[in-house]
Amino acid sequence: MGRKERNRFENNEKVKELLKQPFHTEEEIKFIKESYTGIGGLTRSGWNNGQFFTPVEVAVFTKLMMGIEAGRVLEPSCGGGVFLDVLPPSCDIYGAELMSDAARVSEICYPQATIHQGDALEMEWDELFDYVIGNPPYGLTINNWDFMCGKKLKSEVAFIEYGLKWLKPGGILGMIIPDSILANQREKTFRKHILENHQLLAVVSLPTETFYHSGTSVKTSLLMIKKGHTDDNYSVFMSLCKNIGWDKRGNPNKESDLPAIYHEYLNSEVSHLNKDSHINLIESKDSKALSGQLALELA
Repeated sequence: MGRKERNRFENNEKVKELLKQPFHTEEEIKFIKESYTGIGGLTRSGWNNGQFFTPVEVAVFTKLMMGIEAGRVLEPSCGGGVFLDVLPPSCDIYGAELMSDAARVSEICYPQATIHQGDALEMEWDELFDYVIGNPPYGLTINNWDFMCGKKLKSEVAFIEYGLKWLKPGGILGMIIPDSILANQREKTFRKHILENHQLLAVVSLPTETFYHSGTSVKTSLLMIKKGHTDDNYSVFMSLCKNIGWDKRGNPNKESDLPAIYHEYLNSEVSHLNKDSHINLIESKDSKALSGQLALELA
């Protein structure tokens, strides 16, 4: 275990001790938010329970691309709550998380959200959602989900199908997924199922260093799907992010491509976003720096 991994492990252990307290100061909550990173990259397991937390910059980008301003929002694998953190206060937010420590972190740090600890794939909800957002666990064998595509696949596919199940017709799903879903022969039946039953809105390829700070170099993309079939011919927005804002060693480098990609989508003919309604959002504090590494200066 290197120095970076050892520091992450020690911080996670400090957070676990804080979670035992019934009450927390603002300073303690700030430490929990900044220090809890989960076990991704810290165990011998190849997929580390699928737990690799999303950088806040990518969470902000995902929210903006989806156009979330209000409504019911579900994060079915909320981890430490990074997606909950960037959602507007006007949203009715629900999160599910299997790992008890991560669920407790989300409860403490994001009291505006309703958090359920347990396996989301076994959860039922009273109402459907306008949006489903997140970064599902990758590469896990799933035995408690009947795959709608007709083929037993891994956890990332199960969570996408689960999210689509609980979306309202016309609702938007936005998830950070491993590129295997987009290219492997094994997932071909899933891709066919999506294209035949829903509308693919966008795919944004992310560089391998995106999850450096979570301990993995897995290749990922943002996948956006609108629930429901359309008989109309339509185009899909495709984009490649080459610079995420830091290099393969985690050092800040060039400006991120994410703001430019968002603007490109916002102004494209295939965008589902209402351009007029996003003027205030672009100029709000949501588009400013949410961490010390990257400023999403979208104004």
